[in-house]
Amino acid sequence: NSRVRLVQTNPNQQKNFNDYINATSIGRIRDVSLLTAQYPLSTTIAEFWSMIYEQHVAIVAVLL
Repeated sequence: NSRVRLVQTNPNQQKNFNDYINATSIGRIRDVSLLTAQYPLSTTIAEFWSMIYEQHVAIVAVLL
């Protein structure tokens, strides 16, 4: 298991960039990586979707 880190894509945000997101890579099944993450807060929605894009996530399942 390892922490998922966000990738900095905007060089203009170097001062304020934080690679932290509450997500962990928990393994693989065949060629599919599995991640767990906290449901995004209103202040972390952009980071959540950046992680989805950066990690090539194909399916998002929300447990309520």
